[in-house]
Amino acid sequence: LEAGGRTLAASPLISTALTAAPLIAALGSESQQASLLQPIAAGEAIVALALDEGAKHAPDSISTTAVQKDGAYVINGDKRFIVDGHVADVLIVATRVSDGRAALFLIERARAGVTIRRRSMVDARNCADIEFRDVRVSSADMLGEPGAVQAELERVLDGARAGVAAEMLGAGLEAFERTV
Repeated sequence: LEAGGRTLAASPLISTALTAAPLIAALGSESQQASLLQPIAAGEAIVALALDEGAKHAPDSISTTAVQKDGAYVINGDKRFIVDGHVADVLIVATRVSDGRAALFLIERARAGVTIRRRSMVDARNCADIEFRDVRVSSADMLGEPGAVQAELERVLDGARAGVAAEMLGAGLEAFERTV
């Protein structure tokens, strides 16, 4: 990770390998794991976590809703600054179900009601703002169980934050070595 930071490599390592894959491995059903983990490992799939809804990282501030209706969940809300969201094949979307518990859903980028707008950032990492408007998903698209995802999400985010810190260390060391 530090070496990636030295070159400002634009890769989905943080979003997919350090965030999405561990969530899928820990919370996913056998079917979800089988359909996503091998393509991720082969570099054939990019998966991004759609978590933040404001300008600051606030993983507990989830207002995107997943309401059960006619045998499906209907997702509505906006996500901001989603790392690699503009190139992700699948999104892990953090929501709140009717009773207020946190729930995660796997949603393909091409699903009706999903609108993705790329945001160009100062560094090599680009993000997206993503809107979810009446996006219908089944319970089979849920990652884990409502209310049981928060502890795992925090654990995975801690690992991803350490990865970003290593990247930043590499970028800082490279800048220092080039200027001295």
